Amino acid sequence: MTTTFDWPVQTSARFGGHFSGPMLLVQGSPAVLAHTIERLEQMPSLPWMRGTLVLTNVVEADRLHEFDDQMTIAAVTPSLNVTEILVRATKLGMISGRGVRMPARGDDGSEQRVTA
Repeated sequence: MTTTFDWPVQTSARFGGHFSGPMLLVQGSPAVLAHTIERLEQMPSLPWMRGTLVLTNVVEADRLHEFDDQMTIAAVTPSLNVTEILVRATKLGMISGRGVRMPARGDDGSEQRVTA
């Protein structure tokens, strides 16, 4: 279930918030967010996450504060954006991460993109 905020933003949504946990802010352009929000709304288990996932356009993101983590999405492909969001939510402990493909770690501990 998503909630649209009352203040004037072009594109915004909130997922979760029913269980205590971290707050993750995802910023992006309205066009990118609109498609990503549509994909997230299709995930039936997302309302069960711990904490709150907030998506909003970059222009109005400065009105939001006190988030545990923030990220910016820019990919045109909604599935890539959703994957990046789910990886971050898993790292924060918001979701268990079953089925989320985590990035591989390099020898130095840095994240490495896995390409098939």
